[in-house]
Amino acid sequence: MIAFSSAEASAQSRVDQLYANFSSCRNVESFELKGILMRFAAGFMDHSDPDEEIAAQFLKSVDKIQVLDLSCCTESDRERFLSTVDQLQLDGYELLMEASDSEENVKIFIKHKKDTIVDFLLLASGDEATMVRINGKVPVSLLQYMTSEAQSKVAQN
Repeated sequence: MIAFSSAEASAQSRVDQLYANFSSCRNVESFELKGILMRFAAGFMDHSDPDEEIAAQFLKSVDKIQVLDLSCCTESDRERFLSTVDQLQLDGYELLMEASDSEENVKIFIKHKKDTIVDFLLLASGDEATMVRINGKVPVSLLQYMTSEAQSKVAQN
């Protein structure tokens, strides 16, 4: 069990390192939002509106959001990013979804503990090389509810 926990911590630090290594590259757009900002934003939601209340619950459960957009960086930095992503060991993460076409590949990974998602990681390759990471303690039930509500609204339109 100790080795498994160590592998999971190592995978998380590899994702942290990926962000740190590429966020400082020239023409890479990056930002990181901390949980305090999420909780502050949640305070401005209309809690009498059920949709906004759910959004506020989601925001309160997020500790950090990190985004890397490598679409405008140098070709060598993008190639280095893609190579690093291809070799990235993500112990403790589960592949939730993968979609690809002739030019792009998108993989979505999650890490969870019991009924809580603690890390969501989207990695996109190709010209639109991107990393989106949401770290926190998001109840699976909240995401299931949000997904069913979104599907219901799409079906109504």
